[in-house]
Amino acid sequence: MNLQLADFPENKPKEITADDLRLQTPQVPAVFTGRSKLVEEAVNILCGTNQVHIGILGAGGIGKTSVALHIMEDPLIKEKFAERCYFIPWIGAGQWTAGTQGKGPLDVLLAYLKGDQKVLLILDNFETPWSRGQTEVKNLIEMICRCKSVSVIVTMRGTEGPGQIKWHKLGGRSGLPALELGAAKEAFCSFCSDGDLTIEEEDPILEKLLIQMDGMPLAIMLMAQLAREWPLKT
Repeated sequence: MNLQLADFPENKPKEITADDLRLQTPQVPAVFTGRSKLVEEAVNILCGTNQVHIGILGAGGIGKTSVALHIMEDPLIKEKFAERCYFIPWIGAGQWTAGTQGKGPLDVLLAYLKGDQKVLLILDNFETPWSRGQTEVKNLIEMICRCKSVSVIVTMRGTEGPGQIKWHKLGGRSGLPALELGAAKEAFCSFCSDGDLTIEEEDPILEKLLIQMDGMPLAIMLMAQLAREWPLKT
């Protein structure tokens, strides 16, 4: 599949291949706690139905992209979708208008998605194009989701998915929940510990610190990195 993303990665049109998309896909995070049931839920839904659209919603830093990547790498997902699982960091709006000569990039995309083979699209940070041009982006996402062989996962800030689409909201109506204290402790210690430093999960200072961070994975990771340089007790 060849796509054209005007903002990917430079601000000019460029032909993007499936290999390019794979190079833009982040590595699956090694530290991943408290989310296994959500991943299992998404995998079961994706593998148990012909088509489903999943919204991974919530606040910035809550771990939406990490959940999406772990879903994408699940063996059952790889078995169902094979090489037709695409992680797209974001999609702009304007570059998808049809070309004046021959087929434009939108025509090419939709022709590919209307095939018989199952396709999984993961659209990451979808609030970016949504905030730039809701009408165009709404039309685009609705056209994509009407392709019967395509399942879509969007990661997006907020509590509502884009367009007039039935989204399965992973984690409930409000989106992904914060990490519970036990999972937050495990994550902090995994991020922080190395050959020279070990943090105990039962450290009372650690518990107080994590409560202040409200179970936000990004905040936990950043604070754990700082703790490598400045011990918690100083």
